[in-house]
Amino acid sequence: MSDQFDAMITGYYDGTLSDDDAQRLAAALSGSTAFAMRERVLFPSLLAQAFIVDDAVVRSVSERIDADRAASTMVRAVQRSITTTKRRRRPARTYQTAWLAAASLAIALLTAVIVLSDSHKPQVICHVTQIGDAHLHRNGSRVAVFPGMGLVVGDHVKVSSKAKLTWDDGSIVTLNPGSEVDIPREQKRFRLTLRRGQLDADITPQQSGFPFAISTSSAQISVLGTQFQLRADEQQTTCDLHHGAVRMLRLSDQQYVDLTAGQTATIAAHQPFIASLIKTLTDERPWQPLFTSVTLSDWQQQHGTWTFVDDVVRGQNAAGGKVRMMSHTAYQDLELNCRIRILGAEMAEVQVGDYNWFVEVPARGTSWVEIHLRQQGKNLQVTADGVELIPKPGAGVAMRPGPISFYVMPGGTLEITAARLRQ
Repeated sequence: MSDQFDAMITGYYDGTLSDDDAQRLAAALSGSTAFAMRERVLFPSLLAQAFIVDDAVVRSVSERIDADRAASTMVRAVQRSITTTKRRRRPARTYQTAWLAAASLAIALLTAVIVLSDSHKPQVICHVTQIGDAHLHRNGSRVAVFPGMGLVVGDHVKVSSKAKLTWDDGSIVTLNPGSEVDIPREQKRFRLTLRRGQLDADITPQQSGFPFAISTSSAQISVLGTQFQLRADEQQTTCDLHHGAVRMLRLSDQQYVDLTAGQTATIAAHQPFIASLIKTLTDERPWQPLFTSVTLSDWQQQHGTWTFVDDVVRGQNAAGGKVRMMSHTAYQDLELNCRIRILGAEMAEVQVGDYNWFVEVPARGTSWVEIHLRQQGKNLQVTADGVELIPKPGAGVAMRPGPISFYVMPGGTLEITAARLRQ
């Protein structure tokens, strides 16, 4: 009967039970001594209701209960439930009491299962509160990211558009397109690892001695509460500090620099720290986005086609000709920060003063290049990934007000993101 009953239960859950076997199963379950049989049918059903969205948990717990007949905590709890029920059993009501025992057993098992499940449930470190296009790798599987999703240790997230991560203490990290981050397993040391790309952080004041720490391949940034921008790839890390204070540690030799509001620092292989003032009168000279309209209405598209999608301005020419875009606004005494990517060409140009002066920016494969430009009076200073570029004359006359232009050699594509400017 046991083998036959096993086959009927299997058919019951598989949906392959014949009408005759269904009647036999109903008759078997109606017997006064069929408590164990009823429990085998009842428990998986209740268990599945408790874990509607996770069949793997149901199977795992069921297999564990079947395999573990030793006096474990779970089994002892179930045994106590059965014993208590049996002591209260009335001989005249065997049928009802048997079903009560089955229900008590199921409740006890569910309680134990929930405790067991919670003890093994990964802790949510932060939540995705804003997302466009992104995915993550979790336990070797690729998973789509959705708003409200909790991230756990070991998650690797890659975003194609802007995304926002929020911690329970109110700290917010905004990821820029093309960024990749990890939720590290060493949560006592790091909250986040920036593999590549750019993030903007607004960190809630932290408890003394327990900073909000972000790591990159070359640096560690410890924060007690501040606002800053961080950019990183495999070779270097740059931090622009807007408010508060941070300590930036170079992992290769444990040297560090303490930044205060209005400073920037770059850590790169075989280079000394580069720290300089990037802000003086923050309130009087705020940073403004360089591109203020998705239609690029404040720019003249002289050559090629230009688009502005997901915070990335992209210029290209399907015919393989020139690609150039020039602002309608004339600028003088300005600072410009942006990231550019040059595809299909050896270099691009950033031009100031209506092509009065320009710099050539060499391509770095498919990597983004960090541009810092400062023009004041007759002086023009430009760096690409921390390396100084030599200005070249276009019209070649004295520095004068004029539009900003971006140009890439024929056949190339130019992408611009995280562009901001102030005069």
